[in-house]
Amino acid sequence: MRRVMHEFQIWKETELESLVLKAVRNEVQKITNVLSATSSCNMDAGKMKSYSEAASNGREAVIIVRPREEDASSSENTKRDIKNQIDVSKMGVGITKMKKATNGAVVIGCENKTQIERLKDKF
Repeated sequence: MRRVMHEFQIWKETELESLVLKAVRNEVQKITNVLSATSSCNMDAGKMKSYSEAASNGREAVIIVRPREEDASSSENTKRDIKNQIDVSKMGVGITKMKKATNGAVVIGCENKTQIERLKDKF
């Protein structure tokens, strides 16, 4: 029995360790290849963007629409009036957000400044 245990211990130290080591190396290499492929897709001309560069590009153009009367009712009414007066699909304007603000005002966000100018002309 001791002889079998001793042979098993020798096999474990030599062959089993080398088999496990090869398997682990193969898996690590596969993961490295996948990660390098995905990270190269995220690179812009071979250079990663910093946080400030990535955050600064996503600026959207914003316009604040206020009612003419100071004591106008809620911003919900202003929002409803804007939706009734303007058909954005015909104007070709991409509105990214429409939020209620204080004193009956509404904040409208568009994809770029030219679309904001179109909305200003319509008002």
